[in-house]
Amino acid sequence: MSDSKNLDQNIIRPVLSFQVLEIIKAIGPPPKNDVRDIHQLREDGHRAARVLSGVPESVARIEDLDTDGVSARLYTPEHSEGGVLVWFHGGGWVLGGIDEHNSLVCAIANRAQCSVLSVDYRLAPEYPYPAAINDCWTSTKWAMQHFDRVAIGGDSAGGNLAAAVALRARDNNMKLALQLLVYPALDSRVDSDFLREFVTRYEGFMGEANFGKNSVTRLRFVWETYVVEPERRDESYASPAHAASLMGLAPTLMILAEHDLLRGEGEEYAQRLQDAGITVETLIYSGQTHGFYSFLGAVPDAMDAVQRTSVILRNALRENV
Repeated sequence: MSDSKNLDQNIIRPVLSFQVLEIIKAIGPPPKNDVRDIHQLREDGHRAARVLSGVPESVARIEDLDTDGVSARLYTPEHSEGGVLVWFHGGGWVLGGIDEHNSLVCAIANRAQCSVLSVDYRLAPEYPYPAAINDCWTSTKWAMQHFDRVAIGGDSAGGNLAAAVALRARDNNMKLALQLLVYPALDSRVDSDFLREFVTRYEGFMGEANFGKNSVTRLRFVWETYVVEPERRDESYASPAHAASLMGLAPTLMILAEHDLLRGEGEEYAQRLQDAGITVETLIYSGQTHGFYSFLGAVPDAMDAVQRTSVILRNALRENV
């Protein structure tokens, strides 16, 4: 894995899918005063994900497991070189599940030639922070007891959970081969210069009069739903960006999208990791937006990102033999 001091040198230039953006906008978590029921949102998201993610590739074995009280699904490819990626799905901590990520984790397992353990962590608002991070930590510890090499990863809210688990692993002197952070949500304050500029810069984006403002409102909604107690939102296991130090963390692959309101905090976190002496590879997909990584059935760039991910993941697990 290369140490990329200049983040811009790794920009990938695919094509934006406006159909995907329309679907994301339609099923995204609503502001607090929205009358739609959270369960309906989950059903809508599940249907959309089945279309966007495409048909899963076959793998040698799929097992539903109890990982010390937390449900998870283990994917084993036909040709495994050992090791496991513990995967945490996205969905703003309120949507999504392991079924929606079947296609993604199968593709990673086959290309990285490792097992993937997809964690069915508890969702808010029924189970607010720290339920999700506790579940992800429990499953990661289980993986460390059953595999000799462990990497972790996740997209969006799952990227947040992966970053938090990486911090917790370091704090407990447990070694990870890699943390894969796909457009992670890292800062609960939702008041950065990048986000303020996003509101103005993306006024009218996708033909929506208040696209930037509405996007930030949705982001604030999911943070307030996930971490109900305001005084806990600055805890590093809730907001990894607030960690006092990033020294000693696992090597990192950061995947970001150009038109994503989370790109700014992802870039800042990658820079902090590099400044702390952590090996970081950052890939920024020009022309893409939040959510593209798992849409293998609709966005060709998703498979490009998965292929690049798998090469780096496979090498990281090999280095830790």
